[in-house]
Amino acid sequence: MSTSMQTNADDAVTVEWANSPGFHEMRTIAVGCPVMITKNVDIRNGAVNGAFGTVAKFEKNGQNEVNRIIVRLDCGSEIGLNRTVYERLYVHGKAYYKSTFPLMRAFAITGH
Repeated sequence: MSTSMQTNADDAVTVEWANSPGFHEMRTIAVGCPVMITKNVDIRNGAVNGAFGTVAKFEKNGQNEVNRIIVRLDCGSEIGLNRTVYERLYVHGKAYYKSTFPLMRAFAITGH
């Protein structure tokens, strides 16, 4: 499943952070994929920065785009994650943004 980032930085103005490799973008993901949450989303249910889980399913909108990812967390709860706007930059009076899901793939991440 493709879950590319969304941005409105597609005009003539160069907005470097939109294409920066250090700026989180998760290009593909699948049901059953181990993931880690990268933002505090729902503290009561364990959906915090660094929490591990597994992708359970995708919810799509009318244009067949993923608009929500359901994750079954290792702590036992299930959480629906929407896209999050990570940054706004104002250039020549126009606001630019980058929006992705607050997840990263976690195949080889361990905690000590």
